[in-house]
Amino acid sequence: MSSSKVWKARDDASTPTPPRDLESPCMLNNQDLDAAVKSGVITAEQASALRRKTTTPTFGGETETPRVTRGFNDVLLALGTALIGLALMSQWFASGRTISPAVFATIPVLWVISEILDVRRKAVLPGIVAVIGMSLAAAYIGARASYMIGTEPQLDNSFGAMIKLPARVLFAGGATVALANAAYYARFRLPFALLPLALGIGIAATNALVLAFGWEKTAAIPHILGLAFGCVLFAAAMKFDTSDPRRQTRAADCGFWLHLAAAPLIVHSLLSIFGGTALARSGIGSGFTVALITSLTLIALIIDRRALIVSSLSYLLAAVGYVVTNVTQALGGSIFASLLVIGIIVLIVGMGWHPARRLILAPFRGQSWLAKLPPVQA
Repeated sequence: MSSSKVWKARDDASTPTPPRDLESPCMLNNQDLDAAVKSGVITAEQASALRRKTTTPTFGGETETPRVTRGFNDVLLALGTALIGLALMSQWFASGRTISPAVFATIPVLWVISEILDVRRKAVLPGIVAVIGMSLAAAYIGARASYMIGTEPQLDNSFGAMIKLPARVLFAGGATVALANAAYYARFRLPFALLPLALGIGIAATNALVLAFGWEKTAAIPHILGLAFGCVLFAAAMKFDTSDPRRQTRAADCGFWLHLAAAPLIVHSLLSIFGGTALARSGIGSGFTVALITSLTLIALIIDRRALIVSSLSYLLAAVGYVVTNVTQALGGSIFASLLVIGIIVLIVGMGWHPARRLILAPFRGQSWLAKLPPVQA
């Protein structure tokens, strides 16, 4: 099957599909309507009217539901895919300091599984598992191959020793991840593949700068580049979102995963550039952190994307964990105050998401750009 047919078989952005996987087994889908038209039960015009009726989401509940699973059978298929991937990964270090054949087998095996489950059965969750496994294999192949052809001592097999790696090793790992996921997305059009694709490009680009100019001359540049790349990812996510403001097609899922990739990059870069170790400081650092998360919350409300907040807070919690476990000096009440204020803000916004969004957008009612965003719920 060609990639163009795969595109059509998946969620063609020009043909709305049922809103995510929330339909009951008795609800008509596109295939049922097409069969009814072909057999003469209904006309094409009636089928179009039914599609418009059944694919218009009810904006009274959750508006951000990326398609991950259609039911528990997809979970079962995903577990089978994960077990096969883990079986291959368990052999990655079996060949000592060379690349195990199991590493090279991981990518084609998971690719074949995707051909069966993703293309033929339209199962998304097993595809996500396959992307994760292929990304890990690609990163390992690129990083270890780069290490093997270099002049440094051979790469230690322990995971702890793999954390501190030369820039060229990180560049190779990031580049291979980006290439693998670019090929996967071109073939299967799986929105989740955009997440590791974006991260791979970011890692490769950052370490390419270090290779070109040296770390001493580029110590601050990676943070600036990370901020710029995060903004590019956010712009790409908004491009997908504005093409489908009612969140009915594959474009909405693409936007979701890109928002998840963009938010941590933006938060980390801004904290590094303007706040330094903001979480470990009192006063200005804590205030900057709260202001940053509050600003992202306002943006998330405007564009109706909770993923932007969730991803930002996930990074923030990871950063707090690092500070708490690695900073030995007294931190005063800075972390306590920051987390308390941010937590209160998030709870208030989460409980009153739609009223808060309605309040923020009320002054702009009637402006043309609002038509590119999800409708404001009454």
